[in-house]
Amino acid sequence: MLLAAQLSRDAEHQNCSKKLFQGSRLQNFLDSLRVSLIDHGSIRRSQTMLGSTVGAIDTPYKWLLDQTQAYGKLTQKLKTEHEKLKCTIQQSQKDSWQTLQQQINQISQDALNCIPSFTEQYWEVDQDALELN
Repeated sequence: MLLAAQLSRDAEHQNCSKKLFQGSRLQNFLDSLRVSLIDHGSIRRSQTMLGSTVGAIDTPYKWLLDQTQAYGKLTQKLKTEHEKLKCTIQQSQKDSWQTLQQQINQISQDALNCIPSFTEQYWEVDQDALELN
């Protein structure tokens, strides 16, 4: 449609410019636009304004939605990592407590094992000999 109208304005096609313009039906299109503007101009204007507002709001909204989803995924990942670390810390605490108890028990047992030999060695020693040692 537009090509025929454009060719009708070229110097090369001057001999058939009226036929090209009529064949393009561009004038019919322009007339229908004028009628539409006269009959529905105010509603078209408000639709255009609303459409442009929606476009201006929709782009940041989509960006925010994408950011919200990305941060939601990061939040979930952090929660998962937090739970793993919490379990690791609890297990380490439990292991450390058991190791400490084993070391205390070992030291206590070693001390108890030394008592009989100590008492046998110093059973009949007098006070002066004890003070010298």
